[in-house]
Amino acid sequence: MEVIGKDMNKKVLFLIAASLTIAIFLLDVNLPLGVAAGVPYLAPVLLSLWVPNRGFVIVTALAGSILTIIGYFASPPGGIHWIVLVNRFLALFAIWLTAALILVSKKWEKEAEKLSLFPRENPNPVLQIRKDGYIMYANPVSGALLEMLDCRKGEYLSGKCLDIIRQCSLSGVSREFEYEIGIKIFSILATPVDGGESVFVYAVDITESKLALGKARIAASVFDSMKEGVMVTDMHGIIHFVNPAFTAITGYELNEALGKKSNFLKSGRQNTSYYRRMWTSIREQGEWAGEIWNRRKSGEIFPSRMTITAIRDSDGKVSHYAGVFYDITDSRCHDEEIKYQAFHDPLTGLPNRILFLDRLSKAIDRANRNKTLVAIMFLDMDYFKDVNDSYGHATGDMLLRAVGIRLVGALREADTVSRFGGDEFTVILEDINNPEEAMKAAAKVIVALSESYSHGGSVLQVTPSMGVSIYPIDANCEKTLLQHADRALYKAKRSGRKGYQLYSSGMGEQVLGAGDAGAL
Repeated sequence: MEVIGKDMNKKVLFLIAASLTIAIFLLDVNLPLGVAAGVPYLAPVLLSLWVPNRGFVIVTALAGSILTIIGYFASPPGGIHWIVLVNRFLALFAIWLTAALILVSKKWEKEAEKLSLFPRENPNPVLQIRKDGYIMYANPVSGALLEMLDCRKGEYLSGKCLDIIRQCSLSGVSREFEYEIGIKIFSILATPVDGGESVFVYAVDITESKLALGKARIAASVFDSMKEGVMVTDMHGIIHFVNPAFTAITGYELNEALGKKSNFLKSGRQNTSYYRRMWTSIREQGEWAGEIWNRRKSGEIFPSRMTITAIRDSDGKVSHYAGVFYDITDSRCHDEEIKYQAFHDPLTGLPNRILFLDRLSKAIDRANRNKTLVAIMFLDMDYFKDVNDSYGHATGDMLLRAVGIRLVGALREADTVSRFGGDEFTVILEDINNPEEAMKAAAKVIVALSESYSHGGSVLQVTPSMGVSIYPIDANCEKTLLQHADRALYKAKRSGRKGYQLYSSGMGEQVLGAGDAGAL
């Protein structure tokens, strides 16, 4: 489009046009014929200087002049022929049409200028390619794209890209497609122009967005396939996402969890201070890891190992929290089973020597604080070896289990019954005030264990022998207390069995408190 050389104020243009028009119509003067014909068109002729195409103005002025001449000769004396009036109205039309065209032409000029700058200043490659593949135009940023295509402006395209350009040119329809060049991916819009003679190409590098989309898909696939439950919340704890493993572990479907606060799984097993420490760690360190008890949809509570991580946005501010957890019920049960086996006798299920000594130490500490006594019973079964040899080890094992059951039944729930090994058992009596309480408990045990045992139609008869020592009367430490109870047991066996013996400092020379169940 031709560019206008000068810029005149719009108001000035209209003022000139309007002033000349009014002057022509209001002044009735005798002007020479040529002047009379030309004056009405003086305004449009002047205005046409700023119009790119002046042809219509010149034609209008000539036609108006001819009409003016005809009207002059045809006018009656002292009057004006109607043709003259028509001519002046035609002049008026020419004035305002010319002014309007000036304004429109300026608008077109600005639009054209914008369009001319679009390809050149566009941050993305813009090209015009002839249907035979000749590159007619390429904006400055197209260089990298053309280099990847191994061509330059003024050269010809080849290969797959040329085939697409030809298809677009032949069809006359715009096409949008993705095109891979090496590791780069472009989104290309190809629009045929000039009746399909060339194609306007607009390309956008979408490599990063494609990679981001690919990563998002991979991440989603990983989340869906994880065995650990995943829960993503906003900074207020509102759940935005959970994976299938979350549903499998908790029983809550996606639509049941979304929009709820994450603490809806709270079991109540941990107290407020526990959660306060957890969130302090998350705020200060950005993460927390530990064990937490949650509640399933069924109402069952379960232990889980959880890691909570703060997710930050591009400004470094926390926007979300991600919690990853897994159910440790099985491992916890396994750990507890191992721990149980480490501290309990496998045959009877009673505490073993290790657990017995640990409980004895704690019982002595409590006795010191409460100013009470602790009694130790050390016992074994008389004639157990004969039963074992006569009836076999299976019968012997049955007998030991039965002895353990009777022992527990004969004592208080707070008392500890332990199997040391073989047919030896120990008992801790806590919170007693005098030796007589220990002697009464010993007598009760003798009676319970002396009753006959039935097995496979056979009646088995065994009796217990027992030694008793008391803290702090007989000893001031666990080891010595056990030694004294063992010495008292030995004395009870030498005294006829089926009885108990209370330890005394002169145990080797005299027997104090010796007796059997019948005597007490």
